[in-house]
Amino acid sequence: MAITTRSAFTYGHNITENNQYINFVEDGINELAATIEIGSYYLNQFPDAIASALNDIGDNIYEVTLDRTTRKITISADANFDLLVTTGSQVSISAFSLMGFTTNRSGADTYEADLETGFVYYPQAPLFEYISFDDIEEAVSAKVNESSSGEIEVVSYGTRNFMECNIKYATNIIGQQFIEDNASGVSDLRVFMQYITRKRPIEFIEDKTDFETYVPCLLESTPKSSDGVGFLLRELYAQKLANYYETGKIVFRKLN
Repeated sequence: MAITTRSAFTYGHNITENNQYINFVEDGINELAATIEIGSYYLNQFPDAIASALNDIGDNIYEVTLDRTTRKITISADANFDLLVTTGSQVSISAFSLMGFTTNRSGADTYEADLETGFVYYPQAPLFEYISFDDIEEAVSAKVNESSSGEIEVVSYGTRNFMECNIKYATNIIGQQFIEDNASGVSDLRVFMQYITRKRPIEFIEDKTDFETYVPCLLESTPKSSDGVGFLLRELYAQKLANYYETGKIVFRKLN
């Protein structure tokens, strides 16, 4: 199907031993260290991972919410607490930067982040060769059985849905019309491809003006790698477009 909207992908919520800690205080004195479970999350999963970490070690009851329009996280509790954003014992390996907090917070029971969490990749043109998740479906581990009477039965473990697209016309050249200007367009695409070829979950937003409507997904394949663990950005020499790049057909699998 043709797509007329401009799309977006949210990404970047990867937790390792180098960014998993949240230092905070509940009693005004003793520092606590919450630990976010190591792993990769898509945007809408990340607040729950933060809440689980805080509730696992704290005495307060914590709730973490996300404003999907601003991509800002808010942490609330049933009593006051302090966030040791810049002075915690594990400040150098804390999750605060990814969470969007830049300064210490104290004396309240609710704090909104200063900055948005994670990253967004915006293709500079509408997606090419686009086929939506609704239009590609296959049975999982399907087996076709035929009875002695000739009846056909398909046995499977559910279905999987996929989306295909080509991210085309990535360029750093400014002064475009159809293509949205981005002085770091090629490097932005390269960073995004490096992230998704690590097989980390992301969100696909078909219409970038509606961040409330999204599909969590995982890269399935690229022209360079049938397993989706490599990529090749192809310069459009054949179209006489030096310094313009495309991914070729890339496939994403919907996460349930």
